[in-house]
Amino acid sequence: MRSPNRRRFAPPHEPSVQPVVALLAVIVGIAATVSGETQAGPAITAAGLVWAAVLQRRVATYQRSLAEYDLSEICLAEYYVFV
Repeated sequence: MRSPNRRRFAPPHEPSVQPVVALLAVIVGIAATVSGETQAGPAITAAGLVWAAVLQRRVATYQRSLAEYDLSEICLAEYYVFV
């Protein structure tokens, strides 16, 4: 039998982070800027850096949530969480 509170007291879900895409965008943007073939090089580089910042924020949020979960104690009798 599963608890109705299994989602509430479950550990946080790990975000799917693929930094390879952000790194590839930065490399392609720099290569396009240096070669001078296109004017979109700086925009591609900036988009890669912004995406890397978004991924970093997701990982930091997950790590904070996981640390809070690891420090919390769950009272199963009354369904309280003590942090």
